Amino acid sequence: MKNITKVIMRSMLISCLNIQTFSFAADTSVELGRVNIELYGVVTTATCGVLESEQEKYVRLGSVSSKSLSTVGDQSTPVPFQFKMSNCPPDGSITITFDGAKDTENIELLSIEDTASKAENIAIEIRDHDKKRLALGKKSEIFKVDNNGNASALFYANYIVTKGQATAGIANANAQFSIQYD
Repeated sequence: MKNITKVIMRSMLISCLNIQTFSFAADTSVELGRVNIELYGVVTTATCGVLESEQEKYVRLGSVSSKSLSTVGDQSTPVPFQFKMSNCPPDGSITITFDGAKDTENIELLSIEDTASKAENIAIEIRDHDKKRLALGKKSEIFKVDNNGNASALFYANYIVTKGQATAGIANANAQFSIQYD
């Protein structure tokens, strides 16, 4: 019985090969290979984003005397910085959320980068257009988009003492932001 099964299987295989050979003989096109292509993306109503000229933003907080940052809560003068956006949904709205390394004394603030000659006991505060604190991870107030899909968002940044008196040193920080739009 086992031999009969093998014979039947072989004849079926030969028949299949003959059918394929016959079909190639009838079709003059030859398939050289097959390539799989993965296509992906997202469909959105618009691609609202910061203008390319403003992708890397540097906000210079300047040199501030540690004597003027002597007690908890003391602040340097707020420095304005602005983002201009385009391709947003016309007449829509956007919000911006900042994030980054959080200060250990106050998680609403940006921590100063850990370098060899780092300033101590201070952090960087981000403020909204009304100069109210915008905590890390919290959405800003709404910014309106004009009928051409453009928007502008104004913020401020400053040093703030979080513990004791500020000590002299380098006081840099990095923040990332995300834009949410409707």
